[in-house]
Amino acid sequence: MNMTRAVLWDMDGTLVDSEELHWISWRDTMAEEGRSITREEFLSSFGQRNDSILSGWLGAGASPERISRISNAKEELYRRLVRTNGIRPLPGVRTWLRRLYERGWLQAIASAAPRANIEVVLETLSAARYFQGIVSAENVHRGKPDPQVYLTAASQVGVSPERCIVVEDAPAGLEGAHSAGMWSIGISPNGKHLTADVVVPSLNFLRPDTFEALLDRPPSERPKRTARAGRRIGKHLVPIPSRFVDQLKEAEETGIGYQVVGIKLKDGRSFEQVAVSDGCIIEVRVHHNIPFAAEDVASLAINHKDWNFRDRSDAQRRVQVGMTVNPDSSFIP
Repeated sequence: MNMTRAVLWDMDGTLVDSEELHWISWRDTMAEEGRSITREEFLSSFGQRNDSILSGWLGAGASPERISRISNAKEELYRRLVRTNGIRPLPGVRTWLRRLYERGWLQAIASAAPRANIEVVLETLSAARYFQGIVSAENVHRGKPDPQVYLTAASQVGVSPERCIVVEDAPAGLEGAHSAGMWSIGISPNGKHLTADVVVPSLNFLRPDTFEALLDRPPSERPKRTARAGRRIGKHLVPIPSRFVDQLKEAEETGIGYQVVGIKLKDGRSFEQVAVSDGCIIEVRVHHNIPFAAEDVASLAINHKDWNFRDRSDAQRRVQVGMTVNPDSSFIP
């Protein structure tokens, strides 16, 4: 029986109450550019990628260089505010991060925020130890509601989508979770309508067995993965060659997480940034389409992670013979 399972967390508005600090950062940064924004403009864009937000505020004539400069200035100001003022975890967050960790769930951040923002928040909360994966704006090029961020996070921790639960506060994020074929928990403190498998005002309202109960639901109730514009789900995917499947299943079912981090082809080419989910290679970084077929694959580069050792430094010392822990990788020939 496959016992690996994962919770994929949105960050802003789900793990932490960051709205006010983001508002101040955007307001002050845009004022420096001579463009005032209203609170309503800010709220309507909250949770989107910065390039999308700034394209809407500045218009089509804004150059990529200007968008990048403003985005960087805003995020630097945000991080300074977090370090100076601290940031508050939302109700129930500390309890559930610890509880899921103790029950053996893998956990990952799946956010449109820059990685530096995620790291400063986790540092401020002293919560980094709970997470085995982080997917940030640098890892994906399509924002929510596209499911890319969730599929990439699932691949990063080595768990299939149907064994993942997404925790989100935004309709776009929950739409992406459904498109990825994942269960979802919606956080709605103000009572706004959310389409999720479970909706609560805060994590404090969850039953102690909520996460386990979701995965125990019958297959007929499982979310069905769907295609979105720009997302080639069910099309242009490359199945993992059958000779690798048993070894990957063994790693997953014995509780040893793995991440496919590279592919070597029979013609000598190699690709170092790939996303794998549900038995398929779903994406190759910087390639619009996957530039090879299943029969072209000579070997997979994987990272093994023995999650039985909750202290990662201990895992590195005691990892089983023949397996490696990040940042090293081994090839399955």
